[in-house]
Amino acid sequence: MNPELRRYAWLEMGLHRRIAAPAVLLLVFALFASGGDDGSWRERLYGPASVLTFVILFLWGTHLTAESVAEEVRERTWDLQRLSALGPGEMTVGKLLGAPMFAWYAGGMCLATMAFAAAALPGRVSVGWTVLATIAGAVFVHATALAASLQAVHRESRASRRLGVALLLLPVLLLMWVGPFIDRGGTAKALSWFGMRFERLPFFAVSMVAFAGWAVFGAYRSFCRELQVRTRPWAWPAFSLWVAAWAAGLAPPDIGFARAFTVTGLLACLVATYVALFTDPTTAMKVRRVATAWARGDRRRALEELPLWPTSLAPAFAFALAAPFAFAGVREWLDLPDWKAIGDFATRAPLALAFAAARDGAILVFFASAAKPRRVEGATILYLALLWWVIPGLLAVAGLASVAQFVNPFLTGSGTTAAVVMGAQAALAIGLAASRWRGNYGRPAPR
Repeated sequence: MNPELRRYAWLEMGLHRRIAAPAVLLLVFALFASGGDDGSWRERLYGPASVLTFVILFLWGTHLTAESVAEEVRERTWDLQRLSALGPGEMTVGKLLGAPMFAWYAGGMCLATMAFAAAALPGRVSVGWTVLATIAGAVFVHATALAASLQAVHRESRASRRLGVALLLLPVLLLMWVGPFIDRGGTAKALSWFGMRFERLPFFAVSMVAFAGWAVFGAYRSFCRELQVRTRPWAWPAFSLWVAAWAAGLAPPDIGFARAFTVTGLLACLVATYVALFTDPTTAMKVRRVATAWARGDRRRALEELPLWPTSLAPAFAFALAAPFAFAGVREWLDLPDWKAIGDFATRAPLALAFAAARDGAILVFFASAAKPRRVEGATILYLALLWWVIPGLLAVAGLASVAQFVNPFLTGSGTTAAVVMGAQAALAIGLAASRWRGNYGRPAPR
């Protein structure tokens, strides 16, 4: 048996808990079942069981999983676990299933009660798909919380102690919960995915299983980094491409898969780039390790040391360059008289967005390359707010709208102008970041 699972079983599943949880839940459900005289006691259990499943399995279980690593750091036992013989796979399974073990125990009973009550609601809820969606959704949020907690530990242990990942995931939790359980006929309607028709609830459940698998794999890769197991950064861009393909399948068939995949791929890769930019630490030492490995010809080591955000930025540029070809026949499809201006923006603005992401990444590297870097992400966010919003707004109010367009070229409405100006800004930011890094840390000598 997994040693980590055995340890959590000893800590979390004591005899008192194993007896008290079903006894308390039985009393609660008996209270709700006896609340009416119409004989529909079984149906009345569905609402309370659903709420308790959400609170116990999603909220409390997510909190327990997120705190599993932070508690180890707080009690100064995390370094001992990292030095143990447990591999990343064992550690992932142990933390993911062990930390919320009691939540699964109590929440599983609530889920079983919910399924029992749902069977008495003909035509409203598909019990099997609902249970599958609930379990997959819980695994997804637990794994996401575990990966986020590991990310916080990797960045700054003091911040991880007060991370509160569960609060950050509340919107996702609520969205996932509303999806399968909203009735009024919404879940029974079919949707189209790559031209195939699926009922909404089965599609939602199977999609959640896929997302849960990616989340578990993300937690595994986070443990690989914590345990110094070298991996190449293919998983993050692969996940971005998978999200893009999944979302493109939901587009209307007459748009075409190539056009939909270009748009969703660009958006998914840009979102992944900014998420990685502010969650995965990019330090001057990491840049130095990449540059040193590259200089001595060790391409594999350079990829292993590479931060995550450039790995999703590269396919974003590929989608941006593919945009003119993907939108080549849209003019006839849309039948718009002013297609020249619209087409220029639609085909060139993606490249401008990719250049903007490269500029923002270079700004973060610039601040990270200081002799004594402090609050790198905060300074980056401040300057991005100035460049995207504050400075252009002040210039526009002062009657210098033409100057504001050079700060935020998307205000021009021209995709070509935006791409040229943003490309120049990206080149300037990259040059400044490289110059500062060389000045403080030197150029690595090839070996």
